Amino acid sequence: MPAYASHSIDYAILKLGVRVNEERRRQGLTLQELAARSGISVSRLSQIENGHHVLDAVQADALAEAFGLSIEAFLPADVTIPYVVARDTEIRTTTPELAAGSPPVDGERSWPLAERFVGRHLEPLLTRFEPGADRFCYHHEHEFTFVLQGAVDFTIKTPAGVHHEELGRGDCLHFQSSMPHRIRARGREPAECIQVISSGATPLTAGQDWRSTGVFEANEAENGRARSIGRELSALRESRGWTIAQVARMVGLKDRHLEQIELGARRLPLDVLVRLARAFGKPLRELVRNTRTAGPYYFVLRSNEMPSLAPRQRRMPTDRDNAPTPNIFYPLAPGFPTRHMYPYLIRVRNVDKETLARHEHHGEEFIYVLEGQLEVTTYAEDRQVTEVLRPGDSCYLDASVPHFVRGVTRSPYSQISAEVLDVFWCPLGETYLFAD
Repeated sequence: MPAYASHSIDYAILKLGVRVNEERRRQGLTLQELAARSGISVSRLSQIENGHHVLDAVQADALAEAFGLSIEAFLPADVTIPYVVARDTEIRTTTPELAAGSPPVDGERSWPLAERFVGRHLEPLLTRFEPGADRFCYHHEHEFTFVLQGAVDFTIKTPAGVHHEELGRGDCLHFQSSMPHRIRARGREPAECIQVISSGATPLTAGQDWRSTGVFEANEAENGRARSIGRELSALRESRGWTIAQVARMVGLKDRHLEQIELGARRLPLDVLVRLARAFGKPLRELVRNTRTAGPYYFVLRSNEMPSLAPRQRRMPTDRDNAPTPNIFYPLAPGFPTRHMYPYLIRVRNVDKETLARHEHHGEEFIYVLEGQLEVTTYAEDRQVTEVLRPGDSCYLDASVPHFVRGVTRSPYSQISAEVLDVFWCPLGETYLFAD
């Protein structure tokens, strides 16, 4: 399921106290009679009806039984929607958080942009880097980073050596994030980036284990493969909130044995690795970080190179193969051997909605508006919905649901009405989405 409509509802909007009062009066009950039926005191019922007490689940169930109703009568319809919208104005009023279960990372704070989308394969973040951060981390698969403001230093440790890059506003980076790497603000000013991290073969799970895997100081050695594998397992276990004893029981080990594996003091037998993969619901390759991956290990695209990019032709739906393709798609990692994740810059042309073809394809998309306004049209169960996105807003959507995007501009003379980042996740490959 992509997302649930109820996840964006505040308790106050439900007005449950008013609904309890209306139902009580409809059934002709006094507070005393309802108290006798529900086991809730008269004073507490009065507080509930006046909005001075937040109902708990047990009280709601007791009231529903007293009224002869189901508890769902007090809850909104929990429909699923195939997208999540993050508004820039709302995001920046919240406190940025670290991923659940991850150790503190000095000088780095992130706002998740799609955390309510269940079963997603990408983790998009708005991240602010402060000067002075000196920690390396690694996680599975690939990461795409686009610099919105300021400048950053990027360092990656590969089998071919340590590499450094400096990136400024408008530069972007795509790299193998299973390699130890560090991104930090360059100079004395903070920097802001859009980061999109691919989870690989399995959807992201609660605890965001991609984030907490392997964080260590710049001068801290990894101490070999056993230590590296132990870090991986420990971070994954902690991200789930599981104890060593719980996991040990799942895979048939003694607590001390698993503890030594996580510390790197004991080797991990392959039969136990298979049982751990089953327990965590992960493929084997996501439990053992591959440090011998062949290069290239990263790809940098500078903002001054954008004008020379060759656009790619978007594949059209088979039922409208002659439909116009008004938008221009520029690959932001051309030639880099990515896995499932494909970042693009899209220049959205000013066209009539009637000329657009609906797309539906395997995978997911993350759309971030850099400039202009964008209409995203898709479906929520049986009805068509349209969201208008402005600069800094983003949308994460299930691309298998019919959808299309359209630029919005007040000027009838403007050819380009919006510029957006669009990161596709598709296990069928880039040629499934774009013509050669």
